[in-house]
Amino acid sequence: MYPTLPPSESASVSEVLHRIADSAHRFLKGIRNLSDQQLIHAARDSAADIQLQPQAAEDVRRLGLILDEIQRAQSRLSNDNAIKAAKARSDKIKQELVASGEVLVSKDFAELAGISRQAVHKGLQAGTYFALQPGGRELYYPAFLADKELRALGLTDALNILADETPWNKWLFFTTQLGSLAGRTPLQALRDRAKEPVLTAARAYRER
Repeated sequence: MYPTLPPSESASVSEVLHRIADSAHRFLKGIRNLSDQQLIHAARDSAADIQLQPQAAEDVRRLGLILDEIQRAQSRLSNDNAIKAAKARSDKIKQELVASGEVLVSKDFAELAGISRQAVHKGLQAGTYFALQPGGRELYYPAFLADKELRALGLTDALNILADETPWNKWLFFTTQLGSLAGRTPLQALRDRAKEPVLTAARAYRER
C-alpha cells in the first residue's frame, strides 16, 4: 500500500528525503484518502530498511520525538475541543431549563416552596429534594419538587425508591414518557392519580 525504499548501507538524512521524494509520486493520488495515522505508518514503512549514518540516525530519532510530541499536542487539542463542545451543550441545556422555569436556583425554589433556603439545603441532604448542575457549580432544583399536592400523590414515595440514583437519572425518570404509563411521564401519571403504576415504574427504573 505504501512505497518502500531500497536498502542502503549508509544514507544521510538528505538522501533519505530524496528517496522519499522520488517514490512519492507513485502514491500521491491516494494519500488524500489516508488518515493522519496511516500517513505516519506510511512514512515509517518507507524508511524501515534504510541504514543511516550515526549522526543522521540521531537526527531522525530527534525528528521522531518531535513528531510524537506534535501528535500528543494534537490529541490534547482534540480533547480540549471535545470538552469545550460538551460545556457548550450543557450551558445550552441549563439556559433552556432555566428559561422554561423547570429548574430554579435555591433562592427561587425556597420562595416557591414557601420555606427557607436553610430548609432547602437540609432537604437536599435528606433526599427530600435533589438538584442538578447543568453547568458550573450552581445548583438548580426541579420546580415540581416544590409541588406539595404532587408529593401527596406519590412523588415522595417515588423519590424514596430512587434514592440511590443520580440527580440527572431522577430528572430523566420523572420527565420521560414511558410506555408502561401509557405514554405519560411519571409526573403526568401522578397528577392523574396513577400512584402505584408510577411506583412500579420507579422500581423497574432502579433495577434496570
